[in-house]
Amino acid sequence: MAGSSSTALFGLKGLAVSGLVVLLAVLAANVVTQVPYLRAWVLQQSAWQIFARSLFVLAVLALGQDWLLKGYSQWRLRRQAAKAPPVTADSRYRQSHLEAAQRAQARMEEAAVEVAARDKEERAAAAEVAAQAVAAARRDEERVAEAMKAAVARRAVEARESVAEGARVAEEVRAARMLRLEQDEAYQQSLRADQERAAKRLEVQEARERALAEEVEQAEARRRQLVEIQQSLPDEPELGAAGRASIRIKCRDGAIHTRAFMQDDDVEVIHNWLKTIAVIELDGEAHKLVMPYPRIELPSAGSTLAEVGLAPQAMLLLELP
Repeated sequence: MAGSSSTALFGLKGLAVSGLVVLLAVLAANVVTQVPYLRAWVLQQSAWQIFARSLFVLAVLALGQDWLLKGYSQWRLRRQAAKAPPVTADSRYRQSHLEAAQRAQARMEEAAVEVAARDKEERAAAAEVAAQAVAAARRDEERVAEAMKAAVARRAVEARESVAEGARVAEEVRAARMLRLEQDEAYQQSLRADQERAAKRLEVQEARERALAEEVEQAEARRRQLVEIQQSLPDEPELGAAGRASIRIKCRDGAIHTRAFMQDDDVEVIHNWLKTIAVIELDGEAHKLVMPYPRIELPSAGSTLAEVGLAPQAMLLLELP
């Protein structure tokens, strides 16, 4: 923009200088015609000399025009430089900002031209698309009309087949319902069987747990009874103690168990002793303690060892059923 304005200004100045030169030539011609000796001198010249001198004058004037234009431009620049304030960073920033604004304005104008061209092309494309859309809409209407006709014909055929189709569908629904009922019944039976099996397994598990609890309880009861029996047994007297009775018991398997008691101890302590060494059961399993010669069965309680003849020593046989 700035270069085009400068060129236009320079052209205007050139026209002005050319007009000034023409004006000076006219004035010179008037002067020549008014001065007698100059007019006489011109009349003495031939046409060829006048033409050659005229060309020379025109050439001089043309050169003078260029020189005048250059001189005038330099004079204007010096004058503007003299009048312009000193160049500073701020002025340079404003100048660069102005140039950037001018370039931006030029780009905006170019963009506006491009936008106008694109807008024109888009309007043309939109018009073409609209025409195609109208044609497509017409074709769609024709297809819809044909589809409606086909649908009407198809509905007529379907209406004729609806009775048979309804009967077939009803039969299928009934068969599906029966199949569902049979499947539900089978499922319920399977569920009941599973529940019964689970209940039986639970009962068996509970019975096992009860039996195990009873066994544990019985074992704990036997342990407590054994502890009580062991605590109830009198201490074994030392060898050579007065009233000491040594008792030997021979089992069926040939094993012999020996322990000493006091003569005034009840015979029940012998039975309890046998229970503590696991020879007989704690639950009072039927057993007999007998003296071999003569055969005398030992009572279970109520008599002392001396009263039944087990002092100072005796051999007893353990008989089990």
